[in-house]
Amino acid sequence: MTPATRDQLGAALGEKPISSGQAGPWRVTARISGGLVQISNKHESRVIRKAEVEAYLLKGKPW
Repeated sequence: MTPATRDQLGAALGEKPISSGQAGPWRVTARISGGLVQISNKHESRVIRKAEVEAYLLKGKPW
């Protein structure tokens, strides 16, 4: 996963704000279709690969 993709995913999940905006509160919804995940919040929507979401969520976890 590229650093830019990781930053966008982190911002979409509410981990950190996108540089032009302020942090949450966030309400995020996700839709999975095949190998793609669409993550949406009130302001924007992004489509990323499911494998990138899994890698992001498992980052730094021992399991």
